[in-house]
Amino acid sequence: MKAKRFVSFLLALCMVVGLLPGTALAASSAAAGGMGNFRRDGSYQDGTFNDVSADAWYAEGVSAAYELGLMKGSGAGAFSPQGNVTVAEAIAMAARLHRRYSSGKDDFVQGSPWYQVYVDYATTNGILSGDDFPGGYGANITRAQMAHLFAAALPETELAAVNTVDELPDVNASTPYNKDIFLLYRAGVLTGNDEQGTFTPDTPISRSQVATIIARMALPSMRKSTWAICPRTNGMPSGESSPVETSCVNRLADGSITVHSCTVQPLDNGYVRYTLDYTAPKGLDVGIFDRSTTGGGGGDLFNMMYNFKTSDARSTLTYDVQIERVAAAAETCIKFVRGESASDFCVVLVPGYQK
Repeated sequence: MKAKRFVSFLLALCMVVGLLPGTALAASSAAAGGMGNFRRDGSYQDGTFNDVSADAWYAEGVSAAYELGLMKGSGAGAFSPQGNVTVAEAIAMAARLHRRYSSGKDDFVQGSPWYQVYVDYATTNGILSGDDFPGGYGANITRAQMAHLFAAALPETELAAVNTVDELPDVNASTPYNKDIFLLYRAGVLTGNDEQGTFTPDTPISRSQVATIIARMALPSMRKSTWAICPRTNGMPSGESSPVETSCVNRLADGSITVHSCTVQPLDNGYVRYTLDYTAPKGLDVGIFDRSTTGGGGGDLFNMMYNFKTSDARSTLTYDVQIERVAAAAETCIKFVRGESASDFCVVLVPGYQK
């Protein structure tokens, strides 16, 4: 009788435990893999690293990468944001990224050499192949090589496109790992070094850049959806709609501006009409000007800034510019500016026009 009661007690206890949150269900969820396995369990505060100021452009990335457990400091209270990253260090980060996504764990046990456990894991899981790094694991990794490793660390389904990027100034079909680079640009993980989206694939990557990139890999909310980089053409026929190129910085680099189309139409009165279909936040100054013209940094031929204020809905604006001036401009741009700040802006490179 007592034995039956004890068995009944155990069954009831198992049922109760099974209903408690955070037990078997949580373990099963973590084991299944997914972006939910990336949790900011660490604690980062201003001053955690003595060489990362709170207003540094990379501070957010360093904070996230540290709290996610994907990067650590370089020693003596420093992060060394401008320091290079070795191939071995990059493989270790890619392995941690994949392992955390797949299982929710970071259970690597280092041996000798310290990076061998990460190399073995990356090779087994298709992140690394034997001929990827002929220069050895102690060499500095390039930006293209890092893109290759990180692109393989997550399923492509977790890197869905949020941007349209069809070309880059220094990446083409012959660039090593070009498919991985474009994948990360379109996913909002990479944004380039300047307004044109220049990537510099063969240069070493810094720790601050890696921190920002790996944080965007793990946290989709940090990815940037501001880019629409497409081929541009000159001599557009009347009324033809063309692709545009946009690049935004600082507070406007949050995906808040969308350029839907730009139409270039020569008029009979000696002018060219630019019509831009866009969505932007309310109250931005917007105008059209030339850039990279001979003898100056822009605006020498025409500078029609602050002619319009944006609304908070999808809108269309039109500019008429003299054909001679547009034809002489190396680049024609429409620029959105927030107030008086010269550092918060979005530039749209629109098609030029040749007579």
